[in-house]
Amino acid sequence: LDDRDYFVCVNASNTDKAFAWISSHTKGFDVTVANESAEWGQIAVQGPKSLHAMRAAFPEIAPQISSLQYTQCVKVPISGKPSIIARTGYTGEMGYEIYLPHRTAAEAWTRVLATKAVSNIVPVGLGARDTLRLEACYLLYGNDMDETVTPLEAGVEWAVKLDCGPFLG
Repeated sequence: LDDRDYFVCVNASNTDKAFAWISSHTKGFDVTVANESAEWGQIAVQGPKSLHAMRAAFPEIAPQISSLQYTQCVKVPISGKPSIIARTGYTGEMGYEIYLPHRTAAEAWTRVLATKAVSNIVPVGLGARDTLRLEACYLLYGNDMDETVTPLEAGVEWAVKLDCGPFLG
């Protein structure tokens, strides 16, 4: 989010495992790690018209949404609550992920679905997402790789930067 503030989203089935691993690597650093998973909801808006859906659903923050580049995120208010929008594309398409307090997720979901006239949006499940991510060669931790299969072994060397300085890997 900035030089000193990070937001990590992990697969829900790995929340505790990921939090324990991250926490185990904080010794010697001036860092605070908090597991806020129970406080947050996530809505993924994916596809070629995702920008149309996002701008129509949230016109009050349309300029911030429109200016996001791939992999960038921005803190924004949604329904008056601190939220985060990330410019992603986990399906291989253009897309966004909305992270917001779980108490406001239903309202945001309704706003996104109400954009059908301009976006042709339809709700789909994880099965559809998984089909698209596989076509894009995006892996899912726990399914395609885990602590016994590295990203290099799984064939996604494009996601690993060996010359970026010290890192755990």
